[in-house]
Amino acid sequence: MKNPRNEIIRGIIHERKTQGITQIELARRLGTKQSNISRLESQQYNPSLEFLNRVAASLGKELHIELRERTE
Repeated sequence: MKNPRNEIIRGIIHERKTQGITQIELARRLGTKQSNISRLESQQYNPSLEFLNRVAASLGKELHIELRERTE
């Protein structure tokens, strides 16, 4: 089973790099430290949904979470 948090973080990293945004710039947009973005991307802490939503918005995206039938 895929880990949803890891998928979201991979998506954030992909979008940040696609847009050519550094961790420093993303941190500035969020009003946080670059070290917090680094910890997020290296999965060293479990961010709140509110924080993930703010990250998505700062990248011009919308966080979308859904429940699906299990495929096990």
